[in-house]
Amino acid sequence: MLINITLEESERFGDWGYVYADDAAAPSCCEDGVVITRYAGPGGQTEIPEVINGLPVRAVGLGAFARRKDIISVVIPGTVRIIGPGAFKDCKGLSSIDVNDGTTKIEYCAFMGCKNLTSAVIPSGVKEIEGFAFSGCKNLRTLVIHNGVENIGGYAFRGCKQLISVSLPESVNYISNEVFGDCANLTEIHVSENNKNYSSEDGVLFNIDKTELIMVPAKKSGGYIIPDSVTEIDYAAFKGCYNLTEVRVSKHNAAYSSADSALYDKTETVLLMVPERISGDYAVPDGVTEISANAFRSFTRLQSVVIPGGVVKIGDGVFCGCEELTSAVIQNGVKEISRGMFEGCKRLKSVVIPDSVTTIEDNAFRGCAALEEIVLPDNLIRIGARAFSGCKSLKNAALFTKYRI
Repeated sequence: MLINITLEESERFGDWGYVYADDAAAPSCCEDGVVITRYAGPGGQTEIPEVINGLPVRAVGLGAFARRKDIISVVIPGTVRIIGPGAFKDCKGLSSIDVNDGTTKIEYCAFMGCKNLTSAVIPSGVKEIEGFAFSGCKNLRTLVIHNGVENIGGYAFRGCKQLISVSLPESVNYISNEVFGDCANLTEIHVSENNKNYSSEDGVLFNIDKTELIMVPAKKSGGYIIPDSVTEIDYAAFKGCYNLTEVRVSKHNAAYSSADSALYDKTETVLLMVPERISGDYAVPDGVTEISANAFRSFTRLQSVVIPGGVVKIGDGVFCGCEELTSAVIQNGVKEISRGMFEGCKRLKSVVIPDSVTTIEDNAFRGCAALEEIVLPDNLIRIGARAFSGCKSLKNAALFTKYRI
């Protein structure tokens, strides 16, 4: 990891600030060269030099070009081994990058927020793309990942909303969380048939033996049938799939079942996922005893929900970020309002909490700015930290003083 150095602290060579390889700021790959720390040039079409003062340029340092809106294109020479953290972060005018084969790592947030970047070619020399590397490049339409890339970090291409198709080469052996999360137009993910760790079927990403369903592309529409081989489903596998009308599971699947378009465990007592396209009111079916943490998180069309009294476990943050949710009815029998259960439900006005509830966990209603009144049950023992933080419309806050917050 590179550390931040001001232009005044750097050596100077024309428009470039740099440090020598033996400086404390230089990464371990750079024993024989220099690290670019700042660019003070005019922008436009920019080409990083291969050599400064007779030494090869080995890395682009942390934030070296960050927030330069006037840079249109950049050529990164083959001498550069590392593109450092946030090196080109929020270069909003950057539309073209040319990364040469000498680069081995693209670090954390390197091109994050480059909203005009339309294409990216990752050369075969790159072994690792770290987390958030291209996150928020919302106009990225073409992504080519050449064979040689091994690791892709979490959220690396999150929010690349114009991506339609992605192909992963045989060299990839590790994919972290939500690499293609919030890629709203992604219709298919292809994996090389020679890859020994991952596979794809009908554009959906799996592990090699199809026992783990990793990701369904957000643009996939209609119904989806989970293969019989699947025994594990990634927590964000269906996140953002607004066009899915139902999820079905074959009766031969040993781990999961489906009913009324929703996904359950085999016993149909654990509600795992409801299609995000649901709108208006939703009543959790009787017979459900547990609601998974990701069953409803960040749903954009859900307006009201009813939770039956037979539910004994509710995952943390289950309704977190459901910004259109206005009312929730929790029936008698439920004992706990889980951590962050309604956090960020900014339009939530009405909640019915039954006498059976004894605990309201941390952040349960945090940020529910429209919540005006809530009646707390007599059996309540504990209110967690920040449970009602940001509830600026709440009128009966005096009730909270009798409980430990």
